[in-house]
Amino acid sequence: MNEAARFYERRKEGLGLEFLNEVERTVASILAHPRSGPAISPSIRRRIVRRFPFGVLYAVHIEQIVITFGPDGLGAIQIIAIGASIDYGMSERDGLPYVEFSWSGFDDDDPTCGRDSARLENGKLMGRFFIHQGDESSFVYEHA
Repeated sequence: MNEAARFYERRKEGLGLEFLNEVERTVASILAHPRSGPAISPSIRRRIVRRFPFGVLYAVHIEQIVITFGPDGLGAIQIIAIGASIDYGMSERDGLPYVEFSWSGFDDDDPTCGRDSARLENGKLMGRFFIHQGDESSFVYEHA
């Protein structure tokens, strides 16, 4: 990045600093809205730096998922920038407790929805997380 800033500065005085400011602006936007960049692979996203032919590649790592199951088949989920209400059903598969749920809410202020499923096995909650027309991921939760 510093080499690119020096290149732009040699082209026009002050352009290198403008480039670094735009990169900083792009990174701030990524931190505020991590899922807003298009996925270029299953784990990598890219945001283009405004005014310059330069992109920032990054990965979104999930640190916390909060799922609440209420007694009435309704609940809530919070994962990264997604906040949603859920509608769930409990069952059993292969002799193990199993839950399936759909959800609807917002991702960085944009409407979104999806479906998920999870099973409880050997003290671990293992499942899949699907965003409608978007990403999918698996998760394993083990109580600390």
